[in-house]
Amino acid sequence: MSATLEANGVARVLTVRRSEARNALDTETIDALVSHARTVKQDATARAIVLAASPPTFVAGGDLREFGALKGRAGGRAVARKGRALIAALRATKLPIVAAVDGDAYGGGCELAAACDLRFAHERASFHWVQNKLAVTTGWGATARLVAIVGASTATRWLLGAETVSAREAHQARFVDEVCAEKSALEAALAWTERLAAIDPAVTAAQLSLVRASLDHAVARSSAAELSAFAACWALPSHEAAVARFIERRERRER
Repeated sequence: MSATLEANGVARVLTVRRSEARNALDTETIDALVSHARTVKQDATARAIVLAASPPTFVAGGDLREFGALKGRAGGRAVARKGRALIAALRATKLPIVAAVDGDAYGGGCELAAACDLRFAHERASFHWVQNKLAVTTGWGATARLVAIVGASTATRWLLGAETVSAREAHQARFVDEVCAEKSALEAALAWTERLAAIDPAVTAAQLSLVRASLDHAVARSSAAELSAFAACWALPSHEAAVARFIERRERRER
């Protein structure tokens, strides 16, 4: 199973389990996570979703071995829509989504974390905003989210510089809500979700909708432009060359 769903107190833990592929999201995994999110949506006892991954990586974005075969602007749009469908399914539960980042996040993994309402990260974890190194923009709504969370100048520096950002630096920039040293990010995230047990679920849902409203508006406004930019970059020869180099390096490591 490439993704699992488990109950832990009031939380429902969705775990990506593709450690052999650095938890990169292929179609099977995305579809499994979407299916789990729909199950949680029907669970009246669920109060939060915790998004986790099997060690040692959090999520390494989309699986380029599969998605790299999708060419041109149409291929780029298909990849972007896959990730967006996953995020939409998670947010459609109307539950708080908490990222438990116990390993490094890459590209789309950073975007997935940005789409969560809270982010807990282990002190050894880092966020690798590698999209521009692969000759693409963000594609899953992360630009607008990142600008809203950390501000335009920090988002510009991270994205244009394709920067690796440590958990502590991310915390200083207010992207990470808590850095964990004595316990795992998953433990910290689950401890936070227990606070929701004493609060009326209707109140939680109403408050969450208010918090999300302005951010969702910003993402919606930029959505078409981001999709177009991502698709255009996906069709660039420089992107195809970057994907080919990435796959070649992976295959050399696996020999």
